[in-house]
This record gives sequence, structure tokens and C-alpha cells, in this order.
Amino acid sequence: STLDNPKIAVVMLGSADFWTRIAGEAPPHASFVQDATTVLQREQIRVAEITTAVETLEYADSYGHPSKAARLELAALLMATFEELTQLRLQPDAPSTSMTDAVENSASA
Repeated sequence: STLDNPKIAVVMLGSADFWTRIAGEAPPHASFVQDATTVLQREQIRVAEITTAVETLEYADSYGHPSKAARLELAALLMATFEELTQLRLQPDAPSTSMTDAVENSASA
């Protein structure tokens, strides 16, 4: 593999069900988030899933753009997620993990 796994991290925002509700239509590949997460974890790439917090943000439109008020909240959430992913990178034996609840809880603290 040509991937430099320790340098790669992926953040999944929301769930397929959530984005279906926002867009008002089912995506052509509803299993994308789960399929991608499975592949990334198999390749030992760090994955964070932010669902609850993303789903409670205020959105400006059906394209998924956060409202101006929600942008600061989203920025803080993403910063906490990236910090958590960085800490995992510094742990050489850290497993690939989904950090949905842990990251969301630390971002709101």
C-alpha cells in the first residue's frame, strides 16, 4: 500500500439517514459512510464519526451548509476532533477507532 497511514485521518460528518433528511431524498449509495468506515478501519486509518452534534446544528439550506451561527460551534467540534485524532497518532499502538461520542462530549465540555 502507498498510504502513509499514521499521517492520515478521516472525519465522517453525520449519518446517511441525517443527510437524507437534510436533502429530502435518498442518496444513491446510502451505505457509503458505513462502507468507507469499514475500509478505512481495515487499512488502519484513524476514523472519527461525528453524528449527534452535527445532526443538531442549524443548517441554512438543503445542501448541508451550516447557518452562520452554527459555524463557530462546528469549528470548535472539528478542532476537538482533530486534537483527539492527533493524540491517537502519537500513541503507536492505538487502534483505529470510531470516536463519535467521545469527541462530541469533549467538544461540548
